[in-house]
Amino acid sequence: MKNYSLVPILCLIIFSVNAQTNQQEIMGAIGMTKTWLYPGDPDTAQGFVLTFFADTVSHKHSPTAILICPGGGYSHVAMQHEGTDAAKWLNQQGIDAYVLRYRVNTATVIHHFPDQLNDVKNAMKLIEKNKYQKVGIMGFSAGGHLAGTYLTEKRQKADFGILMYPVITTDSAYRHKGSFRALLGKE
Repeated sequence: MKNYSLVPILCLIIFSVNAQTNQQEIMGAIGMTKTWLYPGDPDTAQGFVLTFFADTVSHKHSPTAILICPGGGYSHVAMQHEGTDAAKWLNQQGIDAYVLRYRVNTATVIHHFPDQLNDVKNAMKLIEKNKYQKVGIMGFSAGGHLAGTYLTEKRQKADFGILMYPVITTDSAYRHKGSFRALLGKE
C-alpha cells in the first residue's frame, strides 16, 4: 500500500481569512465537544456522535471545517486512526474538524442505507450552524464511500470532498464485499 501525504491536498483548502467567531462561540453553537445526532433515540448506545476538534494553530474560529467519516466496512467505525488522528492533524493545519460516528451494523442492530447518509446530512446541518466560509467532507474506505455518496446528493452542502482510498466500485474484481454486504444486506 502506498503512503500518500495529505499535505498537497490540504494546501488547496487552507484559507488565510480572519473569522470573527472564537472557539468558545463554536462550542456554544453545538452545545459541547460531543453532540448526539439523535438525542431522544434509545438506539444511541451505538454512537451516532459528532465530535468537534478545534484548530490548534490560531485559537480562533477557523474559516474552514471538515467533517470526517472514518472507515470500518459499515460494521464498525475506525474512530482512532481514521477519525481522531486525522482530526488532530487537520487542527495542526489550522482547520476545525468534526468526526462522525455514524450508524453501522452490529450483531444486534442492523442499519442499512440510507441510515448512514442521513447521519452525514444531520451532522452537516449541525456544522452549518457555525457559519464557516468553507465546509468539506473527508472519508476513509467505507467512510470514503459514504462521503462520495453525500457529494452526489442534489442538495448537499459541502464545498469540497476528500476521498481517502474509498470503497466506490461494485466490480466483483475490486469491490470490498464486506462493506457492501453490511451497507445493503446479503441480497
